[in-house]
Amino acid sequence: MNEQVNRRNRERKQLDQRLTLERWDPNRAPAMNVHLEVQGVDISSGGVGISAPHAFRVGEVVKIEYVLNGGEVTLPLFSEIVWSVGGHGMCRTGLRFLI
Repeated sequence: MNEQVNRRNRERKQLDQRLTLERWDPNRAPAMNVHLEVQGVDISSGGVGISAPHAFRVGEVVKIEYVLNGGEVTLPLFSEIVWSVGGHGMCRTGLRFLI
């Protein structure tokens, strides 16, 4: 993860906000989108860092629902998983916004 931190080229701000992440799960019967609650850790104009109870697959595309203005507006942010590390109940994951 330190290598990822050193590669950042945008200023990150701390983010202490629960986010809803939507991902496609082809292993469910029937295959369906799954909504997960994750913890936002930091954010920049290019992506977001999250903490979640499980790892994600690098290259996976997910949708994050980012709530603005105290819940008045929900912004859908399609993002690509660029790294995911950790285990045993908590993983840190970096996502790049797809614009």
